Amino acid sequence: MYCKNCGNKLNDGAKFCAKCGNKVEQENSEKTENVALASEVKLNEQKENVKIDAQAINQNVVQNSVNNPVNNNTAINKTGTNVFALIGFILSLVGILSCGSTTIFGLVLSIVGLTQVNKTKESGKGFAIAGISISSVVVFLWILFFIIGIISNTSTSSYNYGISAMMMFK
Repeated sequence: MYCKNCGNKLNDGAKFCAKCGNKVEQENSEKTENVALASEVKLNEQKENVKIDAQAINQNVVQNSVNNPVNNNTAINKTGTNVFALIGFILSLVGILSCGSTTIFGLVLSIVGLTQVNKTKESGKGFAIAGISISSVVVFLWILFFIIGIISNTSTSSYNYGISAMMMFK
């Protein structure tokens, strides 16, 4: 380090120039201030980087929660089995045993349950689909047996009527 006034080489830690007597202290204090200022600028930059990183993390969390609704809804909406789907399935099974008396109600409730399960992400989709399937088969068989009964009753009645009519003319 050199004296600003006369250019003489100064010893390390000297406060005055040995040749001209000029104070060297101001130069050291300026360097200290410059170092302190540079440190403060770096600290502010680091704080700003931390703020930017925190904002990026928050944006990622929000974006992940928006882009991944299944994970959000599983904790909120998955409260149990849908009641309509379960009751529709039970009424469909009872409809098999009771010759189709509760099958229509089971079909309607299973359809309602399936639409609700798809909207709310509750469990019970299998019950709803099984209720719809069972009810549909039972209703189809019920209609088929009804038609067969009408056809067989009509043919039997005309047959009996024909025989009765023939007996009268003998």
